[in-house]
Amino acid sequence: MASGRQVADAIMGMGKILNFPDPGGSVPKRKRRMLGPKGNPALRDLRRRKAAEAKLQKTSKYAGLTRREEGLARDRQAQLNAKLEKSDLSSRTPEAQWQREGRNIRDLEQRPLGEPRLETKKAPTDLERKMDNPEAHHILELDFMDSIYNNASPRAQKKLNNKLATFLSLPSGDPDDVQYALKGGDSKANYVVLSKLLHTGKGVGIHQWLKKRGISLSNFKLPDNATDDQRMAMLEKLLTKLSEEGYFEELINRKFSPGKFETDKSAKMKTPQGLSFNSLMP
Repeated sequence: MASGRQVADAIMGMGKILNFPDPGGSVPKRKRRMLGPKGNPALRDLRRRKAAEAKLQKTSKYAGLTRREEGLARDRQAQLNAKLEKSDLSSRTPEAQWQREGRNIRDLEQRPLGEPRLETKKAPTDLERKMDNPEAHHILELDFMDSIYNNASPRAQKKLNNKLATFLSLPSGDPDDVQYALKGGDSKANYVVLSKLLHTGKGVGIHQWLKKRGISLSNFKLPDNATDDQRMAMLEKLLTKLSEEGYFEELINRKFSPGKFETDKSAKMKTPQGLSFNSLMP
């Protein structure tokens, strides 16, 4: 019969054969698996791709747009491309073709996405029927806005439109407390009906009124490759100038002016009507 010592030696021998750890020594520590992206190459790669996609999205021309807005922007660009292609294929001179299609092209660039184009054949209002030769005037003239919106990305257009929509806010400063939401292009909110005399009359028309105050197209020009920040700065400059000169109040007075009216030497109406900006709505 084997002694206890012999049994212990036999067990130790079998342990060496089977590569068991020596009971007298330390047990090898199990290597801890690192958790998180540092220990997972696939997860690290996924995070790198996501970061690259997020950076690209911030610089994309559709950045900041909802999926619906992006779809509308693509549709609008297709319409604009068709107009530009038609102009290129025209047999008219570039000047004559621009005279014909320029307004439609500006409208497509400036009218907010999803905003219907004003139907100019609409029935006249009671006020318009009383006017002497009523004419429609763009509150934000297409020519003035052309330099700001020309070649602007959908991302930039949305920023510009948001600026317009909140510019005439109430003194409270609440951006949601808007008095009159300005919009560009041939949108309903960008029209005010004036009598022909007050619109284009020699010496007293609203266009002459603007010119006498130094509000001319040459002062609001941008390069075709202007940045978003440059466009926003120029829009701020234009709106501030119009506001400081009392342009919006002048339009209200002209829209609701009586048949006989008086102006000062700068063509400004002498008798304010005390109406709100919402009176501009057609």
